[in-house]
Order: sequence, then C-alpha cells, then structure tokens
Amino acid sequence: MSSVALSLHKSGYDAAALLDRIMTTGAGRTQTLHIQPTHVVARLSSDVLAIDDQSVAGALRYIRQHGTENIGPKEVVANSDVSRRLLERRFRKALGRTIHDEIQRVRVALVKAMLVETRMSLKEIAHALDFAGVPQVSRYFHKATGLSPMQYRKQFAR
Repeated sequence: MSSVALSLHKSGYDAAALLDRIMTTGAGRTQTLHIQPTHVVARLSSDVLAIDDQSVAGALRYIRQHGTENIGPKEVVANSDVSRRLLERRFRKALGRTIHDEIQRVRVALVKAMLVETRMSLKEIAHALDFAGVPQVSRYFHKATGLSPMQYRKQFAR
C-alpha cells in the first residue's frame, strides 16, 4: 500500500505557533491546521507486477532489487531464464522500453527520492547508488531528466 508523506516538520511549527497564539490571546481556538502532503511513498506491498510474462516479471524484480547497484542488461539476462534477444523483445512488448531503459528509470527514481527525501550530499548519493562519482551521477541524471541533481532538489525538496 502506498502512503502520502506529510510535511510534519512544518506542521509542528504551525501547531506550536497556533498554540502560542491561543495561550497568549485566546484567539484561534477553532482554527483548523491543514498539513500539506509532500509526495507519495510507494511501499513494496503496493509494488505488484501485473505482467503475465514471467521472464519479464522476474527481470523487473531483479532490476528493482538491485537498483542501488551498477547493473546492466547483461546481469539482468544472466539472472533470467531466456536469452537476451528474447528478453529484450518481451520487454519491449510488455513495457514499451528496453531493459537498459528500465534500469535507468529505476536508478533515476532512486536518485530523485534521495534528493527529495534526504539531506545526503550528491557524493553520498553517488556512493550509495554505486556510481563512480559525482560527475557520473550528474550526467546520468541530467540526461534522463533535463535537470541537474541540485536543480531537481531545489525545485522539489520539502
């Protein structure tokens, strides 16, 4: 099941300010505070692969489980029960993208989540996701999103 992440830090400050106002002036007793959602958090329990092709479903599971590693189509195929050519063909049919595209999609999603949900430096993110360094993760991310990692963090971070 997915859930909605809330800006609890800001809400705590807003609640404290309201409490202070109530205690100081008595005003605001009936005021309602609205907690703004920041993003949707996908949980593994909602990460169901609704794909009939078991080879593709298995490859997708492998990619998601190893998304923090510097894997490529070669590793995905090695953990599959079919040839690379057949798996690529099935991938395109089921998902409309290649194995490489899916690996990139998953890794970029991980970078996005770390940029928005943590205060990790780009160097720490690069290390956590098995990139060679900051320049590599920056190029990879920019090619996929059109934004630098820092532009993305500035635009979407809480």
